[in-house]
Amino acid sequence: MFKKRCAPAILLAFLLILIASAAATDTDWFRTAKTAESEIGISSKAEIVELDPNAYVDYVIINATFFPRESARQQVLSFETDPEAAKGDDLLFRWDDPIQRELAFRIDSRVRTSEGFVKVTGKVRFPAEVFDPDIFAYTKATANIDSDNPKVIRQATGIAEGEDDLYVVVYKTADWVNTHIDYSLSTLTADGSQKASWVLENRYGVCDEITTLFIALLRSVGIPARFVSGVSYTNLDLYRDKWVPHAWAEVYFPGYGWIDYDVTYGEIGYVDASHIKLKDSTDSDEYSTRYEWEGRFVDLRTQRLDITGDVTRILDTLDPYVRIDASAARGEVGFGSHNLIEAEVANPNAFYVATQLAPSQSDGLMILDEPDKRLLLKPGETKSRTWIVRVDDDLDPNFAYTFNVGAYTPRNESGQAQFLARKGLPAATLEEMQLLAAQKEEEETKAYSSEVGLSCEATGTGFLAGETAQVVCEIENRGNSFLYDLAVCLDSCTTINLGIAQAQTLTLSANLTSPGKKDLRVVASNDAVTKSATVIVQVGDRPRIGISEISYPANVTLNQSFAVEFLLTKDSESDPQDVIVELMQGDRSKTWDLDELSANRKFILNLRATDLTQVQNQFTVRVTYHDDAGARFVSEEGFVVTVSDSSWLHRVIMGLNTLSAGITVPTSWVYVSMIVIFGVVMSFIFRGRHGTTKKSLRQLEREERRLEEEEVVMDEPEPADVREKQLEEIGRER
Repeated sequence: MFKKRCAPAILLAFLLILIASAAATDTDWFRTAKTAESEIGISSKAEIVELDPNAYVDYVIINATFFPRESARQQVLSFETDPEAAKGDDLLFRWDDPIQRELAFRIDSRVRTSEGFVKVTGKVRFPAEVFDPDIFAYTKATANIDSDNPKVIRQATGIAEGEDDLYVVVYKTADWVNTHIDYSLSTLTADGSQKASWVLENRYGVCDEITTLFIALLRSVGIPARFVSGVSYTNLDLYRDKWVPHAWAEVYFPGYGWIDYDVTYGEIGYVDASHIKLKDSTDSDEYSTRYEWEGRFVDLRTQRLDITGDVTRILDTLDPYVRIDASAARGEVGFGSHNLIEAEVANPNAFYVATQLAPSQSDGLMILDEPDKRLLLKPGETKSRTWIVRVDDDLDPNFAYTFNVGAYTPRNESGQAQFLARKGLPAATLEEMQLLAAQKEEEETKAYSSEVGLSCEATGTGFLAGETAQVVCEIENRGNSFLYDLAVCLDSCTTINLGIAQAQTLTLSANLTSPGKKDLRVVASNDAVTKSATVIVQVGDRPRIGISEISYPANVTLNQSFAVEFLLTKDSESDPQDVIVELMQGDRSKTWDLDELSANRKFILNLRATDLTQVQNQFTVRVTYHDDAGARFVSEEGFVVTVSDSSWLHRVIMGLNTLSAGITVPTSWVYVSMIVIFGVVMSFIFRGRHGTTKKSLRQLEREERRLEEEEVVMDEPEPADVREKQLEEIGRER
């Protein structure tokens, strides 16, 4: 059974491709190849099993239906079989009176395939009229494609109801199956493919069952479709053999023929160049290989097909069919903020294009929506798809982050959106972005929106936070219906009526409450129209400098050195200019001059208690600065340092400090001069006392010498009491 070999990796491979980088590699060549050449080998064998000693075999025939076929997008360059087979609609391998008990066969071919994109340039009417009986057969129910099942009919009718464009009906059916039926390996254990009604009820299956349901839904509303068996390439490392069995559909369009639809891959209206068709059929359960033999007391034990492949040449690459312009709703956001990524996809061609979009992944950014977005573009049509994203709130606050989010198609068409995230910037909520996404979706669903032109621009530049911006808008009715009660809104709404081919000019106001890059969104809407325009303005603010983290000792002692520290914070988006920073104490100050303050800056000044002038010392940090227009601003903060051991000597020093406050010579010279003066004064004070002491000692020495001389002259010594009396008088004199 072909279904048993349907590759489960294909859908996973495609989803991985969608979110990968746009650069093609050797393993994803099929994304960009328009035409490729590949070598495909298909082989199997059967073993003759003798059930009795008298067993014999007259002949064995192997009827192979799986081999590369010629088609509009596929050319068979070479074809060989071993052993030689009779080729018709099928391949017939025949062995007469075989001696060997193992009968092997092999089919080798070289195939050139192209991307199967059929350019449908005009509207094909639905329901379609099919007159060819061979085509009409593909509108009928079969064993597995039970398109006559009431549930299948009801579902198909709900999808197609109200549509008159065949391409749109087929697209909507493929989109419904892709959205509502899960790819699951569970049915691989079944004996055969499940019916379409079973898949519809259980909502899962593998590639042939997904294709079976898609075909059944189309047939139930009269659209011819057939089942295609083939092989395709997978780039997943899980599989040693990269060429694996696969199934897709072909849908008939009157005037254009059969068009490929691979719903499992999401390739709507085409298949990539890796798809090699082996067979088409009315039902998914037709055999791939049939065995016939004649003999006696024998049986035939068969094996599955073994398929190998190799891409040998890429002849040319795909041209882009669509243009993608991606943008972010907000150019600058804070950490933890939400944002809306919008991909506007334009079809500049004169034919229908169905495609898929998926965003690239980025560290620090979470995509909250389903990544896969599908859309159908009629000739010349433009549509958009959106994703809500969220910036991580734990990013490094010392850095600003630029996020590049790409929107990619399976054909490698892409567009890039960019926005900045930085701590401290305003953060948008999830609800804000959901509302914006809903507005964009509403605009696309109201068909008349494309007939209304809306252009807006702000008057003036150099806006500041707190001001009001004036936005002038011109709205034009380019369609053929009168527009009643059209509300045009910015911060408030103005309601107008707009006739056919008429235009009006309105002036709206927007309050600019905070600085930064602002997206002012103007929306015009009524029951038939939703149209929006965005005006981007840059809002500045007045410079603000904060003084914080002031560090100082509340009390100091006479012999203590200490430091005063403070931080200047830039509290505005704009940079303060011509910044003068002063640390003042009384009439004394320390000054720093800065051209501008572009970031927070810390200041440190080392002081000594002997530098102070009071017991209670009042300090002031004053910052003077200007804005770009020259306006002057001042910020101040104060604090007190107390001298806790103010002795009479320290008071003298503080007095001298006070006297020296106005002296312009360096402080060190002031203190040296004061010390010299103080020394001279003290020397005069102590000099008088020191002179009197020296005089008394000389007198005592003279008295002692005089007494000694008198002792030498006298014949008799003086009485002891006379001597003591003299010494006593000398002591008193001393």
